[in-house]
Amino acid sequence: MSLESLPSENIPDPAYFFDQDYYRRLLSRMMESLWTGRSLMVVESIGTEKTTFTPKLLASVLEKTRIIWLGEPPTTSDELLLFLTQELHISPKSSERDRY
Repeated sequence: MSLESLPSENIPDPAYFFDQDYYRRLLSRMMESLWTGRSLMVVESIGTEKTTFTPKLLASVLEKTRIIWLGEPPTTSDELLLFLTQELHISPKSSERDRY
């Protein structure tokens, strides 16, 4: 007997997504958030299947949809700003931000 693919990898394969009950509802809510134009979706609780759903979500969206995956939050707001500008391929207009 031989395998056609490896049974597990470091990154979940969307082809093996368990499309039932809880998983189907959660993926549906995530897709609905994208289709309704919500620009930010935060899933932060441990055990919410983020690692399982991310590849499936990425495989399910239109090519023109831009998703930025932030696995671990930056420790400062400056690091978050730097991360976002790099991911969006934009350059800040100045080296300092306005501080309120």
